[in-house]
Amino acid sequence: MMSEISLERKMGTASEEAVKQLRTLMEDVDDESLRESYRNIHQGYPTETLLRFLKARDYNVHKSHQMLLDCLQWRTQNEIDNILNKPIVPVELYRGIRDSQLVGLSGYSKEGLPVIAIGVGLSTYDKASVHYYIQSHIQMNEYRDRVVLPSATKKQGRPICTCLKVLDMSGLKLSALSQIKLMTAITTIDDLNYPEKTETYYIVNVPYIFSACWKTIKPLLQERTKKKIQVLKGCGKDELLKVMDYESLPHFCRREGSGSGRHISNGTTDNCFSLDHSFHKELYDYVHQQALVKGSSAPIRHGSVHVRFPEPDTEGTKIFDTLESEKGDDRFRAVHEDEPLFITGRRTGRVIAYRVFSASVFFCICWIWLYRVTAPVEVDENRTGLVRFVWLVMLVTEIWFGLYWIVMQSPRWNPVWRFTFTDRLSRRYGDDLPRLDVFVCTADPVIEPPLMVVNTVLSVAALDYPPEKLAVYLSDDGGSELTFYALAEAAEFAKVWVPYCKRFNVEPRSPAAYLTCKASGFDSAETEEVARLYKEMAARIETAARLGIIPDEARLKYGDGFSQWDSHATRRNHGTILQILVDGRKGNTVTVPTLVYLSREKRPEHHHHFKAGSMNALIRVSSKITCGRIILNLDCDMYSNNSKSARDALCILLDEKEGKKIAFVQFPQCFENLTKNDLYASMMRVGYDVEFNGLDGNGGPLYIGTGCFHRRDVICGRKYGEVEVEEEEESEYISETEMIKALASCTYEENSQWGKEMGVKYGCPAEDVITGLGIKCRGWKSAYLNPKKKAFVGVAPTNLHQMLVQQRRWSEGNFQVLLSVYSPVWYGQGKIGLGLILGYCCYCLWAPSSVPVLIYSVLTSLCLLKGIPLFPKVWSSWWFIPFGYVTVAANAYSLVEFLWCGGTLRGWWNEQRTWLYRRTSSFIEDASDRDS
Repeated sequence: MMSEISLERKMGTASEEAVKQLRTLMEDVDDESLRESYRNIHQGYPTETLLRFLKARDYNVHKSHQMLLDCLQWRTQNEIDNILNKPIVPVELYRGIRDSQLVGLSGYSKEGLPVIAIGVGLSTYDKASVHYYIQSHIQMNEYRDRVVLPSATKKQGRPICTCLKVLDMSGLKLSALSQIKLMTAITTIDDLNYPEKTETYYIVNVPYIFSACWKTIKPLLQERTKKKIQVLKGCGKDELLKVMDYESLPHFCRREGSGSGRHISNGTTDNCFSLDHSFHKELYDYVHQQALVKGSSAPIRHGSVHVRFPEPDTEGTKIFDTLESEKGDDRFRAVHEDEPLFITGRRTGRVIAYRVFSASVFFCICWIWLYRVTAPVEVDENRTGLVRFVWLVMLVTEIWFGLYWIVMQSPRWNPVWRFTFTDRLSRRYGDDLPRLDVFVCTADPVIEPPLMVVNTVLSVAALDYPPEKLAVYLSDDGGSELTFYALAEAAEFAKVWVPYCKRFNVEPRSPAAYLTCKASGFDSAETEEVARLYKEMAARIETAARLGIIPDEARLKYGDGFSQWDSHATRRNHGTILQILVDGRKGNTVTVPTLVYLSREKRPEHHHHFKAGSMNALIRVSSKITCGRIILNLDCDMYSNNSKSARDALCILLDEKEGKKIAFVQFPQCFENLTKNDLYASMMRVGYDVEFNGLDGNGGPLYIGTGCFHRRDVICGRKYGEVEVEEEEESEYISETEMIKALASCTYEENSQWGKEMGVKYGCPAEDVITGLGIKCRGWKSAYLNPKKKAFVGVAPTNLHQMLVQQRRWSEGNFQVLLSVYSPVWYGQGKIGLGLILGYCCYCLWAPSSVPVLIYSVLTSLCLLKGIPLFPKVWSSWWFIPFGYVTVAANAYSLVEFLWCGGTLRGWWNEQRTWLYRRTSSFIEDASDRDS
């Protein structure tokens, strides 16, 4: 009573008089049902209730009285007073409504007002009929007014009759306008029957589409309504902390980046949209308890409470009509869902010029062939037979060079360039992105040091991606306790490193690479602390690797993992070892994605299929843990240099028009340990800056085994045109670990299609090449992305021996592809275009092309020493022209092409020198091995 007296003293004379008049009018209401409903509305505080209705009608007593009577009649006619004893059943339907109508109570303001969070952008309203959503909304309103507000009033010792609302616009799309009628109905119910219940609306994570709508809607709102609305920058964290404590911030406001996400959790408070949140648990229990108390324990199955929708007021009608009429406006077109997430560019003028140039070279090549066939052999009579044989060999080799040159034109004949729009992706999807599983593969802790491996893991764990949608799997084919120990240490460090990266927008996100850039000095105390923690972790890992001994305290701390090694385990003979080090799907993890260690079973009597077998085991195991729709696979020495690479790839894979035909997105291999002039030509500038763009124009680049984003269902065998089966993206908490381990056993693939029609293919060292080819032969295409900021960076060979060994391995694998059942010549016939077949042959013919190169190099040198002429004399005849033109034009174009790719003159010379080394050493060895 004292609170009501103090409130009236604060009001002006006019409003005080209006409240008295309205109170008198309400006392004259005789209908007991209306009086009972009125008591449910004011909950013992009639003055505050009357004042709310007066404010809604600008203190016009007559209009306020009529509004209140209409509200009471609406409540009695629709049995609103009993709606809290009418639960929505079955529970699956209720869960669907909660997942598609995102509303929750995140906490209380500093003044004690409830903070209601609403996920406007990600609410889909597509799991039930309109009446269910109306019923659910009214039930939450009534629960707020009858339970939450009275509880807050009791706690604060003063009337708490209003609340704050925080509206999250993440993921808002133009398609949301299709729900405008439902939203109008809900808003109208609130305006006419729950007026002035919200003190302030805070709008956060605002995309462009909202800005366009807001400019249209704002002039239509009443001045009183405008003053209640505050559009905050970004997630609004700083502004909201002025009115509420951190514990009361909605989960989508606690992170530095924007985005809500349906199941994000925080270290202190769970996602307030989730059914597992205390608010929704209490609401659910309260309604069911009321149903039992009121004798309504068996509500109608699948039946909603049909509530009559009040007619919207003039303001609401104007807003609805305006939005409907403005759908075609240019401001909305800018974020229309048909707007491409990427574009494909072609440089027509350059392509035409090159085609003219290549035609002239081909003409001269044919002229050279003609010369070899028709020109007389000018030698003395004593060496006629030998010279004719040499002449014939020259003809054969030059025919080979000419044909191989024709093959090499396919990657240059139709190049394309892809340009992505990550801002459009963010506006369209927010953080509602598909799950991403990252596979990092390692096999030997000596050749691939554990510290290098975990730097790669940490770099991808810190990708600019919702952590609850990201999982990183490390496949250790060496079954090394050292690698597991390193990953366990990295999992602890990730809890500091990942939030630090996102808070300060760190690039690159490999700790070693980033802190090396900061070696000259740290710019903040936070950076200095992170550097200290990393150095301590690195010292522990390197000490363990050097001594080959795991510290005893680590064995105790990570006992669940180390207990899976038995005393007889070796690199080639051990059982499956699986450990989820961080479960990013659960409520106890905030900013770190899921981290999983896997070492598949290996036995001497079973072929393990090297990296291909490891990848297939990862695909199966991950399908039972996180089951990401998209898979990124990386070599353990290729760390993430660009945190937005995943979003770049999704711009292509999620594009509604062109993206549906793309199976995988390939990024180039880039290296950090090369000099400007690239002494051993390890950078492969022309291959990644020219040839792969040309392959993309012919149907897509090769899958090169690292830096590639795959669709899970495609790599598992789905053909283009088949209906995509929606798989469960998130598994429940895994308790039966042994069942998952069985998926990585030696015998699981027996009598199955794994390695044939499913997963990465077996039967060839170049498993990545034949896997990509097989995908394209099922009707798919691939795309190539080479952004200015390199996506992934690794380590290249630094001496001649390492370079030749690497090139030998690649050329041998590609040559085996050419001779296998998966040869693009016959396997791809009729399934992929001729240009793409020739593109694959460019690499498959590396080894056999070495034979004519060696013969030509040796033969011309010997003939020069013996005085045997093999070429026409300079300026003596027209036959010199084709030889001179091809030699000068081909080398000049090669130089220009190399410089255009960012190389140097010295680098080009090193490229030519190394080309001859490869052709006359490692490649020739591959060819001879295959021949034998």
